[in-house]
Amino acid sequence: MSNRRFLAWGSRPVTEKQAEVAENNMAQLARYLQRGTEKTANMFVDRNKPAFEQMQGKARENWQRLKGSTHQGLLQMSDQANNRTSNLKGGAKQGTNSLRESSQQGLESMRQNAQMGMTQLRHKTDDLRAYLQENYVLRQQKRRRDRQAFRFGLLVGVMLALFYTPWAGGEIRRRLLSEFQTYRETLTRS
Repeated sequence: MSNRRFLAWGSRPVTEKQAEVAENNMAQLARYLQRGTEKTANMFVDRNKPAFEQMQGKARENWQRLKGSTHQGLLQMSDQANNRTSNLKGGAKQGTNSLRESSQQGLESMRQNAQMGMTQLRHKTDDLRAYLQENYVLRQQKRRRDRQAFRFGLLVGVMLALFYTPWAGGEIRRRLLSEFQTYRETLTRS
């Protein structure tokens, strides 16, 4: 009795060998599911990588453009400051102060534009990430529904085939039982 196990769905004993075969099959199924999950994840990343890279490229271009315009603006302001200070003799302090204020205002507006651009870019990347995640979830749900519909169709097909066979119900049960016994004997021998 110690080397036999009983299944939850019936009282027929199962040998250690059969239990071992079932455990091996379950382990193999788990490996297949893990590989399938990894392949699906890799496929998801590969399919959506160009869109993400495109967004990164646009962000890089915007940053370079912003950096260039800021640098150019600073150079122009510096040139203007140099020109004004050299031309001003009497009201040099006043001119320098007004120039400093205008340059600070220009710098502040450029900084605000840069912050706004970065905020918009951050929001766009967050929106893209949310869209990709939602798309992935919807595809997984659709696959689950399709698998369930296929299994249900398969079950209905087998039932209809059994209903429309020209043999009587007792004959069908006898044939199924003999096939089951054949498989059972094969499993107990190996």
